Amino acid sequence: MYWEGGVFNGSSELQVVSPNSYLRSGFRQWDQAGGLLPLSELLVMPRAAFYVSDWTRVYSQAGMFVYYLMKVHGPLMQQILGRMRDGDIRTNGALLQALITGTAMSLTQLDQAYTTLARSYPP
Repeated sequence: MYWEGGVFNGSSELQVVSPNSYLRSGFRQWDQAGGLLPLSELLVMPRAAFYVSDWTRVYSQAGMFVYYLMKVHGPLMQQILGRMRDGDIRTNGALLQALITGTAMSLTQLDQAYTTLARSYPP
């Protein structure tokens, strides 16, 4: 989702400079239609519901949220990914708590921040 749009630079580091176009266009479509899900709903959606939903809605929102987290809170995300790899974060609840604690933002604030960034990109 996030890394698939990356390219390797001369130092062999993967860089993601912009969200994928399908994430941007899907996000924009649902944003303009007033159909974005609040993070408080998207982030607790059961797996089965996520994959049954219209992918242009949920996947593009999730992708833009991950893009925001990696761009704005990169060091925190590297820490969280390490904790997930090490088995310290095993549940969605633990992940949400790590995001809220680490960013010092509520879900409402994160929602506003990621949508603002997502809207700054062309569709």
